[in-house]
Amino acid sequence: MVDYSKWKRDDFSVTDVKLDPNNPRVPKGTRASADQRYLLSLYVSKYAVYELAKSIATNGYFPDEVLIIWPADKDNKFVLEGNRRIAALKLLLNPALAPENERGRFRKLAALVDDKKLLRGVPAVVAPSREAAAPIMQEKHTHTSVRPWRPLMQADFLAGLVATMGKEAVAQKSGITLSEIDKFLKMDKMYSLALTLDVPPDVAEFVLDKEGFPITTLQRLYNSPDIRKAIGISDNFQDITDEVMFEKAYGGIISDMAGGVIDSRKAGNEDQRRAYAEQLRGRTPPTKKPRSITVEKMLDRVKEPSTKVADTAAKKAQRSRRKVHGIVPLLPYKLKEGASVRILWDELRKISVDEYPNVSAAAFRVLLEKSIKAFLKARKVQGVPVAAREAREEGEVDISAAELGDLLGLISAEKFPFIKDSGVKRGLRDFRGAHGHPSLSTLNTYIHNEEVTIGADQARLLWPSLERLFIIMLTEGEQN
Repeated sequence: MVDYSKWKRDDFSVTDVKLDPNNPRVPKGTRASADQRYLLSLYVSKYAVYELAKSIATNGYFPDEVLIIWPADKDNKFVLEGNRRIAALKLLLNPALAPENERGRFRKLAALVDDKKLLRGVPAVVAPSREAAAPIMQEKHTHTSVRPWRPLMQADFLAGLVATMGKEAVAQKSGITLSEIDKFLKMDKMYSLALTLDVPPDVAEFVLDKEGFPITTLQRLYNSPDIRKAIGISDNFQDITDEVMFEKAYGGIISDMAGGVIDSRKAGNEDQRRAYAEQLRGRTPPTKKPRSITVEKMLDRVKEPSTKVADTAAKKAQRSRRKVHGIVPLLPYKLKEGASVRILWDELRKISVDEYPNVSAAAFRVLLEKSIKAFLKARKVQGVPVAAREAREEGEVDISAAELGDLLGLISAEKFPFIKDSGVKRGLRDFRGAHGHPSLSTLNTYIHNEEVTIGADQARLLWPSLERLFIIMLTEGEQN
């Protein structure tokens, strides 16, 4: 048993320690070029750092979870455990480090902290190496209440350990079976191969989102012998028979996943996967002079920052905020082709929020209402409770006749069973009851007050305020 009591304990300045670019939450293809601003932007956009910062600003910093610091050298003290907390503290101390469209929110939080000195120093233990800290990190993020790693992150973490320690040693120390380790190694390998592909920017962004990437769908596909044959990868995942065909066929799979063409329902059984493999073969026939390549050699490209995906991330890292064309991003939504919400979503992705902020905001409100109604109807919810108002008594109305405020009131209620995340519900209650921007009140004002308009920067704030709700409604639950 490791005697962790011998690890040195010390206080560290928040500004002196660095977020770890090799954290499993960070996509591999971006690590070589990931500076601290990019990492902060990533944590804010994907890993609920605002919510954590809000808790710290309101309740103070609780040192109950000790950070683990690894001093790689005299200039680099990396946070191995506690990256989200350090990110939150850095942004409370200096909101200007936040992405541009989030700075206002972090400035408001920072203003709640009377004494910034309380946030400048944090207690931590010093790990002698990454490998020494690995068992603690694994336990915290796979078996406890600390924000858990997604399967892709666990796979990334285990692959790194296996590379340095060997599979048997990892199995012995972690308690994970060899077969489970093999499953994670296969997952990490196939995801890493996706990072090597030359795909459109929106698909590259879809791949880089380790929090939202639907790895279970990809697992179903690559575990099918028919799919493996169609893309030209060996059953042991070590060799590729036709490099050009693989890039086209596998790139087609990833693009289909990004666009919702293929998902867990459409690849749910072997007959569906066999039919999809036939489609792949029809779209990407073998080349006349196939060139074989090992998977290991292809994966070497992930380590280079010159790949298409890594280059895209490097450019994003040098900007404080990614310029989004539309008000909403690409989502691998579970909606039928032709569904009203899907059509509206696709239109909102194409409309320039810079050129048409008022149109974008108005359509966003319509999208929100339509999405909630579709979400409720898919779950057989028929009535919506309504509060008493001037011309109406308290009671219940049909979903189709419910107003947006009543819909938000229903889904944000503590007892509403189809949204489990209490943080999302709190955010919805804040959105519904607040009077500042973004909120239901200001959104209604833009629609109903003929004197009021909205700017592009204000319009962009609408999506982050409701992002997690849309993900739950459109990508995590079945839609009819």
